[in-house]
Amino acid sequence: MESMGYRNYYYSRWKKDIKVANEILAKRIVVDVTTTPGFVPNETHRKIHTGKVGCLEPFAKQLQDKVFQLRERGLQVGIDTVIREASRLSQTFKNKSLTAKRSAAHRFIKRIGLSYRAPTHVAQKHHKETELLAAAFIDMVRQRVKLMHPEAVANMDQTPIPFCYTSNKTLSQKGARTIHLIAPGEKDRCTFNAAITMAGGKLKPLIVFKGKPGGRIEKKEFQGYSDGAFWHVQKNAWCDDRVMKQWVLQVLPLWVADLKAQFVDEHVVPLLILDAYKCHMQSAIVALIQDLGIEVLHIPGGCTYLCQPLDVGVNRTLKMSVRSEWEDWMEREGSVSLEKPSRKLIGEWVLKAWDDLDAQTVRNSWKKKGFEWVL
Repeated sequence: MESMGYRNYYYSRWKKDIKVANEILAKRIVVDVTTTPGFVPNETHRKIHTGKVGCLEPFAKQLQDKVFQLRERGLQVGIDTVIREASRLSQTFKNKSLTAKRSAAHRFIKRIGLSYRAPTHVAQKHHKETELLAAAFIDMVRQRVKLMHPEAVANMDQTPIPFCYTSNKTLSQKGARTIHLIAPGEKDRCTFNAAITMAGGKLKPLIVFKGKPGGRIEKKEFQGYSDGAFWHVQKNAWCDDRVMKQWVLQVLPLWVADLKAQFVDEHVVPLLILDAYKCHMQSAIVALIQDLGIEVLHIPGGCTYLCQPLDVGVNRTLKMSVRSEWEDWMEREGSVSLEKPSRKLIGEWVLKAWDDLDAQTVRNSWKKKGFEWVL
């Protein structure tokens, strides 16, 4: 009982001290007295301390300029880069311990408003050079495209669709040392071959799974799949010359027939825009497309993120929709079975995402600011 009273006494005293401190803080008013007319400082006025000057402050401007110059050239910059440059500029900093160097570099990076970012585009050319090339290409073809019917201008591209969308991060309780995650072990994918028109139309897609051409999957399993797409297999689920040829022979004749039915009294020459992917550049493939009365235009290498409509505004939206379907499936099935989703289920998700893609989104993909196909 005695010890309990002792603790209660100090607890009540501690609460009283906290209350008094809060009252003092509430009444405190910060006033810049140096701006008061007639103010004369004396030894009783306490000066506000701005803090210790950082060891990188004397040459902070040079260090900041160096970081910005490297990033402007498209080079990777990290904390080690800052430490090396600061060591070159200051012998005093160079003589510090590694821990002190890293702490100073971290404070400097934070002070100038920088943070680590994941690259959104990696290329062998400088991005300024790529932008100039892309702008010249768009300027060249814009005059030609604006005279054509939007329905007669199409872009085709392939995009990989993974079977599982696991991430290396998840929400969990703060402070937890071990974070458990359930995910299927296999990381299969399929390839979605899509084509869109400038008018907002979508051509019938072709989906490629991993398998042996002419094998069980192609002969039997595909029999029960939706007729909303063409289904093929390839040993790595890629779009090779054989698959590309099938796309040309199965998809493009339907597009040409639709154009002829729509423009009965006009001679319309369709234009197909492809990127510089290897199988798109094959002379046999190009000749096959031209035999259907379609002109072919290739986007310069490295410029697809600026010039290719499917890359600009469709592929990411499509994958986000498929990911949403996968997450719903994992909530239902993930804790029961670690089997990956079936090929048929993946195909259904992709086709649903493709069907849900509205015409306005497709049209907007041709209008990336600064690289619009039609002004």
